[in-house]
Amino acid sequence: MANTTSADLEILIQQGEGATLEFKERLPSSFARALGAIFGEMSRQKIQESLGLKHMRHFRDACLKPTLQAGLIGITVPDKPQSSQQRYRLTLAGRRYLRRTRTQATTKVRP
Repeated sequence: MANTTSADLEILIQQGEGATLEFKERLPSSFARALGAIFGEMSRQKIQESLGLKHMRHFRDACLKPTLQAGLIGITVPDKPQSSQQRYRLTLAGRRYLRRTRTQATTKVRP
């Protein structure tokens, strides 16, 4: 996941004026896990703790930045991305992706 390119992150396309979002490709399962850890507005530290991850740089580079670039999460202080008061929240696209992955997980047929 650390080798994710910007092209890989272009997962959403917008179709027509209805602004219907559709996922072009499947994201790493760690993205769904990270998205599932976000409730309301949370700091980076709280999200990281809820996932049980200790290394800040790895979390930031492997989860936080890619999901931000993909538009799955948003920031509460866009004018100051490095603010100590920065919080993260799911976007509409993030909620849709999370709902879709949860639905797929519950509808899988088990042998």
